[in-house]
Amino acid sequence: MEKEEELRRAWESALRLLTYRERSRKELRDKLAGKKYSPEAVAATIEKLERLDLIDDEKFARLWVNSRVNFKPRAAWLIGRELRDKGIDPEISRRVLDEIIPPERERAAARELAERRVRHYRGEPTETARRKLFSYLARRGFSSETIWECLDGLIGGEEEADL
Repeated sequence: MEKEEELRRAWESALRLLTYRERSRKELRDKLAGKKYSPEAVAATIEKLERLDLIDDEKFARLWVNSRVNFKPRAAWLIGRELRDKGIDPEISRRVLDEIIPPERERAAARELAERRVRHYRGEPTETARRKLFSYLARRGFSSETIWECLDGLIGGEEEADL
């Protein structure tokens, strides 16, 4: 494929990918490379997208974190790991996470998840329910300390009768 044609096709492919959702530089680079475009075509496409402000890793990180907070709550460190996997600079991740998910908001998210999930364990022995709820929250990246705070108020505490 001639150079001009390859650049055009890489550009169109990148724009198609961006119509579905925002993407990080790394994601786009990997997708375009996976479509067998030359490294030069990929680099030129990424550079052009950045120049036109169509990709921005900080903007992507903000959208990703807000989406996770609103639709798939989990601990900040776990969201940070997702951002790292998407190629976001650690400094950008740290800044965005600190701004959007302060510790009190993370505790509130854990509490809300626990309150919704505890209904699934009605009729279970208290210790079984505590273990299952602990595991559920741990898989979402919450610290042991945060989880125990949630459990103490929900199971084995004043709301145990709700089980």
